[in-house]
Formats: sequence, structure tokens, C-alpha cells
Amino acid sequence: MRAATGTSGQPDVWGTAFAVAHGFLSPTVERRACAALARGCRDADLAWKGQIRQVPPQADVNPGQPWERLIQPAPEASAQNGAYSAMATGWVCDAVYRADPDLAGRLVQQLVNHFREEDFRNGESSGAPWGWAHPRGDYRNERGYLAAMTGPLISFFRNGWMSASEEMTE
Repeated sequence: MRAATGTSGQPDVWGTAFAVAHGFLSPTVERRACAALARGCRDADLAWKGQIRQVPPQADVNPGQPWERLIQPAPEASAQNGAYSAMATGWVCDAVYRADPDLAGRLVQQLVNHFREEDFRNGESSGAPWGWAHPRGDYRNERGYLAAMTGPLISFFRNGWMSASEEMTE
């Protein structure tokens, strides 16, 4: 799926995964979408520490710049301009599972490990779940953004990757 029909109409990873997770696509389109999301997570830097980028890096308008135009200027690799977020990880794992169950499980484990390693309760230098993060410049934003944890949890519980008795952080 595309993010827009005109300007900034790059592939929309989050929208595509949402459509798959909620059964909005025909079976044929859904299979292609699931395969593309799995390929992107496996081969194209679409995922980082279990977090997901909105636009595949190879679809950026310019290297490191996913969108043709922003309403408000944002530094490259920052929130909504190339960074990664866990907000869509659950949807992406739902879709990837249909094409590559092992890869989906690895994404779940990567995200859980990231949340544990950078748990906001570990002190001021930590802050996961982050609203947005990127490896370049060790960018992190929106410390303790709990929606980045609760969104994926819905999928994780539904798909049996996590039970109610398990915790993501110790």
C-alpha cells in the first residue's frame, strides 16, 4: 500500500501491516503484502531491534529521507523521518508470521530484548519503550512511550508469542 496517492506516496509499511492484521486485503494481495514485509524485515533494514520503519529504506526519496515533503521540518533519521518505532511491530509480526513464522518470532524476541536492555526503569540513560529510535547518532525520542509497548502486546498475546503470565521487562 502507498502512504499517499500523490506527494510522499512511498510504500507505507505500517498501513500495509495494519491492513493485513485486520483482514482488509484480498487473499492474493495479502499474500504478496506478507511476503514483501517479510522480505523487507529480513533483507532491507525495515526492522531494527524489533522496531519498524514507516517507509522501506530503499523507497526513500533521498538517502535517509523517506518523505518528499514534511509539514514540519525534522532531522534525518528522527521521529517520522526515518526512525524506527515499535508502534507497528505487532501488525508487522502478524503479517510476517504468515510468510515466515520463524522471522516473526525473531522480531518479537528482538523487541522484547530491546525493551529489557533499555528499560526506562534502568535510569536516565535508558528509556524504552521509546516513541522513536534510530542507530544513527544513537537517536532516541519520547522516553517511556508506553503505547510503543501496548500496541505490540495485543498481537503478541493473540498469536501466542507471549502469555499473560510473562512480562516483557523484569
